[in-house]
Amino acid sequence: MTLLVLTLMVGMGTAINQPAWQASVRLQVGRADLPQAVALNALSANLARSAGPALGGVMISIWSVSAAFAANALSYVGMLVVLARWRPEARRPERQPMLASIRVGLAFCFGSVPIRKVLLRGALFGFGASAFTALMPAVAHDALAGTELDYGLMLGSFGVGSIVNALWVSKARRRFGAEIVVSGATAVFIAALLLLAAATTLPAALVAGFVAGSGWVAAMTSLNVAMQLRSPEAILGRCLSLYQAVTFGGMALGAWAWGMVADAGGVMLALHAAAAWLGASLLLALVVPMPKREEGRVDAVQEPNTRKG
Repeated sequence: MTLLVLTLMVGMGTAINQPAWQASVRLQVGRADLPQAVALNALSANLARSAGPALGGVMISIWSVSAAFAANALSYVGMLVVLARWRPEARRPERQPMLASIRVGLAFCFGSVPIRKVLLRGALFGFGASAFTALMPAVAHDALAGTELDYGLMLGSFGVGSIVNALWVSKARRRFGAEIVVSGATAVFIAALLLLAAATTLPAALVAGFVAGSGWVAAMTSLNVAMQLRSPEAILGRCLSLYQAVTFGGMALGAWAWGMVADAGGVMLALHAAAAWLGASLLLALVVPMPKREEGRVDAVQEPNTRKG
């Protein structure tokens, strides 16, 4: 129970932090550089994803789990100092009642056809892709008889794949469009799930992690850019909050669902079922494609009407 409560607290902190963090990217770069900045933001996050788990596995094997968590907590001090000293040049926000502000964000997002497409694709991908990270510990422990270090290396390979892919995903999106990139990334992730299901050795699992990381960053970065380019400055944080709630909510439900499938029929069945889900989402993409390049883009700061009536 304590572990569930602490995990809930981490999720609550992430829900508050991530929309503001992602929205701050637009305060640091111009709109023309936004896709590259989002990709760079993903690159830095996945650089930490690749080094952190491997380092954590080493610390656990040498010292203890408590020491690894303590070191992780201390690592936030530097970031807090930087944020406390940051003074971005931004328009002073208008104070509004909380519920009215939420209503404005929801009304805009659900009233925008392009944004609804992005939210749907994010929910579908998040639900299916969550199986990889949710079931990776079971694969490491049961199929590979691995240690904490092996699991850390698997997570690290996921991060390395994300880093390598983040270096060229913006160029691919400019050349081929968001739909090709998101659908291609989904196909790559299907391959990663099947590779993980078939893995019986650590090197095979590392390959699966690398492939999954490549598909993950391509899909998530493209979805994030599509959302940012179609959200007005005045309600950007609210739009990104909804995007995160839908996408990461899908991941949370998916992790629970694939865990239930694994309990009932085994980890391999759950991984194959998740791959089938993502395959079905590719068929749905024929009906609900990602927004076209200029569809619904907000090229100037817009202020949605927040007054009643």
